[in-house]
Amino acid sequence: MADRRSNRELVARVQGGDRHAFDLLVIKYQHKVASLISRYIRDPGETMDVAQNAFLKAYRALPGFRGESAFYTWLYRIVINTVKNHLIARGRRPPGDDLEADVAEQLEAGGVCGSWPRRSISC
Repeated sequence: MADRRSNRELVARVQGGDRHAFDLLVIKYQHKVASLISRYIRDPGETMDVAQNAFLKAYRALPGFRGESAFYTWLYRIVINTVKNHLIARGRRPPGDDLEADVAEQLEAGGVCGSWPRRSISC
């Protein structure tokens, strides 16, 4: 719960114009986002490029974030859509079996470990 409150506070600060607060969100989630992307894109440089693009999209969309879901759930959807768009643009097939948003929310809370169909989930 404290983590969600911390995220809400950081999001509110970003929405109020505090760019440093977004830097804190990036630092907090950069490894989790890179790990998620690397499930679909093996090249580390390409993974970092997609992560940067996803965080940029999240920053631009953050003014419209209403907090109806956990921040990571919202960010997760942006990351997955960015990965899919990236793969399509490169002529590759996007994943069809990504984790659902509720599983992403449980991952954020540390409640799901093990494996999801064909993908290992680390906690």
